[in-house]
Amino acid sequence: MASATQYPVILISERVEDERFAYAVAARLGSSFLPFKNYLRGVQAIHEHARKKALIFVDASAESQLAQFTRALAGEGSDPSANIEENRLHFFGDRPLSEAVYLARSPIFGTYF
Repeated sequence: MASATQYPVILISERVEDERFAYAVAARLGSSFLPFKNYLRGVQAIHEHARKKALIFVDASAESQLAQFTRALAGEGSDPSANIEENRLHFFGDRPLSEAVYLARSPIFGTYF
């Protein structure tokens, strides 16, 4: 089992069901749980915990949410994929992936729930 300092779980979402899921993952791992409703604050936490290989959950139910997250992650013109390991990035949505094609086009697409 991972220690809390090794694998923090970061959530960026306003949805209660996302928070329940991510919290359960953190509890199962024995990890710290860092929930954020604001993309900029969530991305700050991602950068602060970059060396700890955080598990990251993001609400991307709409293309605008993914765009907001991608802009926050990219910062001042950098490539967003350079700032994150896609295998640690998990997106939440409320529709089938076939209807969320914007995720498949994203350079930072990881996993979709």
